[in-house]
Amino acid sequence: MGQGAQSRGKGQSSTPLFSEVGQLAGISNTDWSWSPLLADYDNDGWKDLYITNGYVRDYTNLDFLKYMTDYMKNRPANFSREDVLELVHKIPSSNVVNYMFRNRGGDPSGEVTFTNVGSAWGLTQHSNSTGAAYADLDNDGDLDLVVNNTNQPAFIFQNEANKELHHHYLTLKLEGAGANTQGVGTKVTLYRKGKQQYLEQMPTRGYQSSMSPRLHFGLGEDSSVDSLRIVWPTGKQQVLTNVKTDQLLTIQEKNAQSTFQAPRPAPALFQEIPSPIAFTDPLTKSMILNDKRCWSMPSRLMGRVWSKRM
Repeated sequence: MGQGAQSRGKGQSSTPLFSEVGQLAGISNTDWSWSPLLADYDNDGWKDLYITNGYVRDYTNLDFLKYMTDYMKNRPANFSREDVLELVHKIPSSNVVNYMFRNRGGDPSGEVTFTNVGSAWGLTQHSNSTGAAYADLDNDGDLDLVVNNTNQPAFIFQNEANKELHHHYLTLKLEGAGANTQGVGTKVTLYRKGKQQYLEQMPTRGYQSSMSPRLHFGLGEDSSVDSLRIVWPTGKQQVLTNVKTDQLLTIQEKNAQSTFQAPRPAPALFQEIPSPIAFTDPLTKSMILNDKRCWSMPSRLMGRVWSKRM
């Protein structure tokens, strides 16, 4: 879980910090976990998490590992590649389900944890899935899913959140200047009612997959956006105010007139200073290393001699 850029002090660069909160957030123990895709699938303004799962042969199966060990001890002298293939085919194989976690940040409790809603949202198909991508395939304002499977056809899931929930959204199409036509690396911050959302134009994510180049914001029941800040990789920026929702908005870098300046970090409350008193260790390693008698003494006796010197 990212905590954003943390300032290290005056004149030092900031570094993003992360904490391991998988169990606290309710998203731990998701088996193979190939493509974790964070996106707002129900358009409530909070990013949900979709994770593909599965492996054709469970080579971690303990029964098989014991069988393989016994087999290799008694294998024939003319062990061939065909024998290896036969051994591989004996590894247990089974299909599993993928995971969809809904972000509960928009609930009245305001608790930013996740709930497994795969069954409630109709994602109960068994497979061995790896790559996955999201995109608004039918242009209805919510994100659909395309999932790649092993040894079976791919899944295409049509999202009906727009019809069922009637939440608002905003989709952005970026047009960069020069060769960067899709504005890769552009950072967009959306502000509404004292809250903000952040997206970066970086389509490649998950496992060997690329998402739609359109940036998608879910807005819940908000029918308007206070402002949008778009910072292009060249350093140019533009700010749009009172943006209407439920639309595909095209933003062109050529219209950016100002230059982005990062805000200065707030001064730290505490600052490390050198000690005003020079520290000297009264017990140095050389006192023991130079005393040859210590090497021939039992550890308990050595401790007694050492305590007398103190």
